[in-house]
Amino acid sequence: RKAFYKKHVAKSIRVMMTMFIVSYLLMFGIVLYDSFIHHLPFHYILFFLVGLAISIIYRAIQGLHWNEEAQKIVRKRDVIGLFLSIGVFGALMLIRKCALPEMLRAFNIVYVSDAIFVTMMGIFFGRVHTMAKQIEEIVFGKMSKEVP
Repeated sequence: RKAFYKKHVAKSIRVMMTMFIVSYLLMFGIVLYDSFIHHLPFHYILFFLVGLAISIIYRAIQGLHWNEEAQKIVRKRDVIGLFLSIGVFGALMLIRKCALPEMLRAFNIVYVSDAIFVTMMGIFFGRVHTMAKQIEEIVFGKMSKEVP
């Protein structure tokens, strides 16, 4: 299974998943440290759930499929997904430009940065989970076709 994964999953997907996992662990460490030092409130879990909801949008945008020519699992994007991704990015930039300075003045910088980290953790967790599930479905589908 591991050999099939290494041989047939595109390197860009493996690198992306590794970056998501490393980023997730780094942000988890920062938030965990801040929660003990600055006593962050428990309702920050809601930001994680918001991140999971955003990852559902990305699930619709970007999927994985088997490329017969390359004999690898590759990413696919559709046009609607591309515009949706640009729209989400634009909305986040607008929020950052308009609302974030007010939030920083009103709240403690630690709380705002940790809220952003927890949201990103939800996004990264959801994307890695989705990609791993799609890879397993493709791998088991290929293996079941190969084994009579």
